[in-house]
Amino acid sequence: MKAYSPLGVSSQRLSYRQSSKEEFVKDSSTNNWQTPSSMARRRRNRRCILLAMLLLILVLSAIELYLSNYVPVVSSYCLSSEKLSAPIRVVFLSDLHGKEFGTANQDLLKLIAAQEPDLIAFGGD
Repeated sequence: MKAYSPLGVSSQRLSYRQSSKEEFVKDSSTNNWQTPSSMARRRRNRRCILLAMLLLILVLSAIELYLSNYVPVVSSYCLSSEKLSAPIRVVFLSDLHGKEFGTANQDLLKLIAAQEPDLIAFGGD
């Protein structure tokens, strides 16, 4: 559509749809009008955030798996029985699966010695 200025010089007037390379479309997830490129950018950002969250979960799971397999855990329980005349301290080792805790298991031996056991028992699968 041509329009004439007050000086008599013609200029081309373009509507927004004619000057824009993209048209607006309705985004069904947000119910807003957006350009396809902004919708694609939003989807790409969502994918990046989802990928970062999955990567974080994977890293945290790997750390937990390492700690649960290679760091010994000490749990204390108090049990009573009429059959015992004096209290005894028992260290029960299980699920070692041939792992080494420190050089020649020195870390494990230090943990056991710190408990001052009367009896050391081994259990497992």
